[in-house]
Amino acid sequence: MQSKLTSSHALTRPTPTSAQLAQETAWRRHYRRYILFPISLLGLIMITMVIILLALAVPVSTSTATQREFISALADLILILAIFPAIITGALMPALFAGFMVYYRREAADGRGPARWLSHRAWQYRLWRLDHWLTNLANRYRPYLDRPVQATIRFNQRWQGLLALITNFITWRPPNGN
Repeated sequence: MQSKLTSSHALTRPTPTSAQLAQETAWRRHYRRYILFPISLLGLIMITMVIILLALAVPVSTSTATQREFISALADLILILAIFPAIITGALMPALFAGFMVYYRREAADGRGPARWLSHRAWQYRLWRLDHWLTNLANRYRPYLDRPVQATIRFNQRWQGLLALITNFITWRPPNGN
């Protein structure tokens, strides 16, 4: 008798159809062309700009005002390009929330979906339940957390005193200024 693990159908791997293979090839082409290439190009441009900035910024003492202005502009451009993804991400969340609200309110107005969870009372009820749960959680674990918190506070106070003693020792000066 043959076991289930050694049967002929247990370890067979499904083979993709020609349409699935063509779709995967198209997806990989799209990924390389529209996602990987632009990100790599932007990274290469950023690295090149940082190298140029470092090469120009080293001999700053002998540079002219125009060179210093160019270095400052290049540093500003690098900073702007580095911060740009964070700005886009930060703006994306409110935009998604606004779209979410418009979609579901329109759906509720058309009578296609329940809008009860969007009402103020439903949100207030959920927040009350969350507050009740967090209060119970805090009350349950407060006796266990009090000892480590107090120990951490005492430890930090000791280190603060030791660092103050070391700082006073290093920066001590004789009273007559010698």
